[in-house]
Amino acid sequence: MITILHGALGSAHQFEPLRSTLGLPSQVITFHGHGGTADVDQPWDIELFSRQLELELESGAHQQPAQIFGYSMGGYVAIDCALRRPDLIGRIVTLGTKLHWTQEGAEHETLKLNPDVIESKVPAFAADLARRHGESAWKTVLHKTADLMRTRRTTDPNS
Repeated sequence: MITILHGALGSAHQFEPLRSTLGLPSQVITFHGHGGTADVDQPWDIELFSRQLELELESGAHQQPAQIFGYSMGGYVAIDCALRRPDLIGRIVTLGTKLHWTQEGAEHETLKLNPDVIESKVPAFAADLARRHGESAWKTVLHKTADLMRTRRTTDPNS
């Protein structure tokens, strides 16, 4: 079984076409607050989602050691979990997981996560995010993701 982890603005729904095309047993883990799932009353960070993955893998619902495909932030989460619990994860394949972050780069990326700007300039994307996460939750996903990016550890030793 392949365990699939979505990106920061993603949800399980995005991977349905891939899952049906692959025709392999797979399961998508939807992170807290994404795709209509319940949020947690705390800031988001990679460790939060990594611990969520760890608990999911420990539950026995997944093949051990897990074979993980992580898209973007999902790749970060898989790597973080594997560093803490190598016994749970056998292989990780990532796509779009940016491994080199600077504070300036993170700030630049967070500018793209303004819900008001997205609604006015890219209304189709705003509508997609509302469908993906729920009309009342998509802006929270953007805000909490921006906060995650601002507070994450950077990979630049000079930052």
